[in-house]
Amino acid sequence: MDILRKENMFAIQVDLFDNRDPTKDSLGLLVRIETDQTSGNWFHLATQLTAKRKPSQTKRYLKTNFDNDLFNTFKSQREDLQLTNKVGWDFTPVITTFYEKNNKAKANLPSLMGLVWKEKGDDWHLLMNVGYYQEVLKLEPKQNNFQKKIYYAFERYQYNDEISFRRGF
Repeated sequence: MDILRKENMFAIQVDLFDNRDPTKDSLGLLVRIETDQTSGNWFHLATQLTAKRKPSQTKRYLKTNFDNDLFNTFKSQREDLQLTNKVGWDFTPVITTFYEKNNKAKANLPSLMGLVWKEKGDDWHLLMNVGYYQEVLKLEPKQNNFQKKIYYAFERYQYNDEISFRRGF
């Protein structure tokens, strides 16, 4: 399988569910991507995040040298964020790998990684990596209710004239 490049990425949509309350400190992150290989459909990825997650917990899912290099890059970026932060964290920078939505048993997929953080008084940010595609996304409030807060980012990178209809929009 070829490693995904940005020119093959058509769209990405991210939904972050802030489930934090006094009894638990976790986030849910859903990512949908559309590429030249998904035939107009979305490929769904998911992960759970906790503020205390250590990089070593992510490392156990790495499968290739590319994954290891990517992980070390993310680890370095996480350390830079921690060192340069002056205002404190609502949620400390967490490195995570993704699995196919509703399919944790299949284990984590290689080369799909994210770094999520929220500095106090600032917006949620996600450094998203899928193969060679990498992007920093600022997550905006989507809808808020009494149970959780939802933040999102949506980007369309490439329009393909041959495909006039895409499901999911």
